[in-house]
Amino acid sequence: MNLTVDDFTRFRGRHAGETCFVMGNGPSLNEMDLDLLQGQTVFGSNAAYLLYDRISWRHRYYFSCDSRVLPDHAAEIVGMHEANPEMELFFPVVLHHWDGTNRVEATETYIPRARGRYFFRPIPIATYNLPFTAVSADMNQGLIMPFTVTVNMIEAAAYMGFATIILIGCDTSYVIPDDVIAEGPEINGERSLLTSRSDDPNHFHPDYFGKGRKWHQPHTARMIQHYAWAREAFGYRGVNIINATVGGKLEVFPRVAFADLFATAG
Repeated sequence: MNLTVDDFTRFRGRHAGETCFVMGNGPSLNEMDLDLLQGQTVFGSNAAYLLYDRISWRHRYYFSCDSRVLPDHAAEIVGMHEANPEMELFFPVVLHHWDGTNRVEATETYIPRARGRYFFRPIPIATYNLPFTAVSADMNQGLIMPFTVTVNMIEAAAYMGFATIILIGCDTSYVIPDDVIAEGPEINGERSLLTSRSDDPNHFHPDYFGKGRKWHQPHTARMIQHYAWAREAFGYRGVNIINATVGGKLEVFPRVAFADLFATAG
């Protein structure tokens, strides 16, 4: 098992003082004029590539860390990068499987190393000094194993020096279709591993977690708590995180209307 962690020093402060967009994949993206993001630095994750048939720009940075989602989308992720080699991709060096087996696999089992692909050390959340132990300020030490991949993107953006991080598409609300296949260990009365048998109502594209796709049971309360820790910890370090998502249930960050960001600039 190759557990080589990359050196991220080249990214430290790369975008000092700049503004970036961290994009979730909620259905609210369908209510936005995404063409406005042309020329902006945008982070994306997981099946964000499903946007590429309707936008001319590409995400500058891309993340995937979920041990169920990443293997299921690996072929598409590699194809995305081969078609867009200027993108820089980030993955945990190992994947921890939360299926009752306690398996740990090298991510390279699914995503081979290549130029522009970087592998970081995943760090468990420690509870002794919250909120600061809920996020990482140094990619060379690793990134926290998050309740939502968006937190990894926020950590990386802060490390890169962005002074303002604008969240979009972070709806943070989910419904579980009645026909989903639930399996895996039962925890607090629910199965943690899901497989879709119909269109995905929770993301911007019906095929995102559409028929046959694998995903973890979403825990929005844990996601919101992790966001709250990130806001407090990075706010202490002078990083401004704001939410320009259209609607949704994420209220721990100050809100701003997405269109107003560009009206002011123009």
